[in-house]
Amino acid sequence: KKTKEEEEDEILFARAEREWGQLPSHALVDKSDQANAVMPEQKTKVSYADFFLGYEEALEFFRDTDLSQHAASIVLRTPPKGCFAALRARLLGPLELTSEDMKRDREVALCIAKTALGQGVVKNDTPSHAAGNTDAGFMHLRMLQTVFAQLTGDKNKAAARIGGHWERVGFQGQDPATDLRDLGMFSVLQMVYLVNKHLAQIKTVFKFSAEDPAFPSSQGHGYPFSLLCIAVSKLCLASVRNGTLIPAVNKNGSFFTVANKFTAGVLIEFHKHWVTKGCSVTGGDFQSAIEAVSARATSSPDAMLSASEGRVYQPPRETGVDEGQGFAEF
Repeated sequence: KKTKEEEEDEILFARAEREWGQLPSHALVDKSDQANAVMPEQKTKVSYADFFLGYEEALEFFRDTDLSQHAASIVLRTPPKGCFAALRARLLGPLELTSEDMKRDREVALCIAKTALGQGVVKNDTPSHAAGNTDAGFMHLRMLQTVFAQLTGDKNKAAARIGGHWERVGFQGQDPATDLRDLGMFSVLQMVYLVNKHLAQIKTVFKFSAEDPAFPSSQGHGYPFSLLCIAVSKLCLASVRNGTLIPAVNKNGSFFTVANKFTAGVLIEFHKHWVTKGCSVTGGDFQSAIEAVSARATSSPDAMLSASEGRVYQPPRETGVDEGQGFAEF
């Protein structure tokens, strides 16, 4: 049975998808010299009607992409965290996924993390190829566009490939590719999941990070949301490598389901930590807050999975709208 939050998110996503489909299909083209220099052979135009991308389509695109060039360089395992886990691994061997499908998806995720923005060739005889989704640069841009539109609610135009607008959603500069160098497209895939499946919850977190006036207590306590998503996605893969998430994946039977819920839960827990501790970027708290929440996530991964299905913390008597209401409106 679906939770109330999952039902709300499905309704909101369907509504947003309908609205995008009704918009005129005028193409916007980013012709800046900088964009051409960075991605000289890739399309940068996105039409209103066709850029909205669901998580399943994004994941299918990566599964259909030839990732073999990265397979030899990925790291499947690192030493486990904690004395008990290390002792168990020494006595019984490292924890391992119990099905070939889960192992294959783990490899896909790790290869996606090595895939740069605009990089990749779609394999022939795949659903993505049959659907005409063969341009990696265009598809990756659609993913970023979807995240931008869902977070900001800006549906009047497609965001240019390069520009200051990306700072609105927490990238450090005008080109998201700069921040994505460390973890490739995996963090973008996670963000697409978040705005597809946890939109109401994540918009509350995002609005606080952006110091939205609806949250008076957020003033002076904002932080770069996209950088947080990248850091949490990195923690997710680290938790797979060191075995922290392996039992949960084996129990659930789906690698991406657990990885996605873990990412959502850690973001929600970070928000609670940030708000209750009164943290601020100017106070130098961003990295220390990430480290504190990461330590808890490593010791209690099940708590993060549970947090993904809960309500987002809000300060007492806060006048902002919670995750089940207006923040998810477009």
